[in-house]
Amino acid sequence: MKYFDHDTDAGKDELIQALRLECGGAAVDAYWTILEAIYRDETDWVFSANRAETKSVSHWLGLGLDTFETYILKMAEVGLFSIEKDGENGYVIHSERAAENIAAYQKRAKAARQNGAKGGRKPKANRTLTKGKPKANQTLTQPKAKEKEKEKFIDTFNNVSINDASDEAAAAEAAPPSAPICPNCSEPLKMKLGKDGFSWECNRCGAIEEPAYGVPRAVIA
Repeated sequence: MKYFDHDTDAGKDELIQALRLECGGAAVDAYWTILEAIYRDETDWVFSANRAETKSVSHWLGLGLDTFETYILKMAEVGLFSIEKDGENGYVIHSERAAENIAAYQKRAKAARQNGAKGGRKPKANRTLTKGKPKANQTLTQPKAKEKEKEKFIDTFNNVSINDASDEAAAAEAAPPSAPICPNCSEPLKMKLGKDGFSWECNRCGAIEEPAYGVPRAVIA
């Protein structure tokens, strides 16, 4: 294992405090070093005066082999580890909690390897292609529905255009003609409404164009 859970209040653990009080901080440092080795190798750690790894760790911690052995015996005494005699000068160091965590990790790793051998989950690219794939009946009906909606929109647009054009033409036909120019003085004539219709009158020279509808003619007042 490359890492393991470490409680944020491990320094206040009663067993670690007991080890610190008996042997000092160097013994606590040795405890964490052994525990890390157990998790890293996923097996119990062996202390032996004749073992190269034991000598290396002892040197790295700055401890003599006798002092290192004393610390290990105290760890077992306070309950941090359980140990078994291994030969004349050796011990097999075991952590129950570490063993449970390692077993759970190995179980998950084994399941992951088995799933991988079976093919596991679909590759991401394939999942993207199949995600949201329409059903068979949707594949046939959706294009028709969209085509009908498009035709409906075009018809509506055309109807609006035609109606608008008709309305504009009707409005132009119903509107009164634009003001003519006075034939006498070239002044724009003003519309004069009456009960029979309207006529055009020049405010400048008094000319009147009538009748109200049809082709007007100039009448000099």
